[in-house]
Amino acid sequence: MRWEPHRSIKETELKINDWINRYKNNNFYQWAITFKDIDEPIGAFGLFVVNENDMTGDIAYIISRKYWGMSIATEALKTVLKFAFEVVGFNRIESYHSVNNPASGKVMQKAGMKLEGLAEQLQPPCNPRT
Repeated sequence: MRWEPHRSIKETELKINDWINRYKNNNFYQWAITFKDIDEPIGAFGLFVVNENDMTGDIAYIISRKYWGMSIATEALKTVLKFAFEVVGFNRIESYHSVNNPASGKVMQKAGMKLEGLAEQLQPPCNPRT
């Protein structure tokens, strides 16, 4: 995840209300993911315009650990990618996953995304006095 877990139900409610208000914009899409057998959210997907000039976007997602390994994220990602290209008109979609969560990268590959490279974290400059 690129954000901290919510600390309360109220924080989650505020976030969802923010998503609803931002959904009026043509460059922001956020969905709750629900399991077909139960009527409660088990995760979320976001699709965001990164560059309107060349219509590139970013996808982010999170699924409750309880539902990992059930192909839910892959199925949802395929659906979001189809929407992004066929409905919104994106030319390119990018996403990242933590090196601590390689399964998320496998989800991306199963959904048809291709690994293009690794983003390296630069080490802080060394102090010549040490």
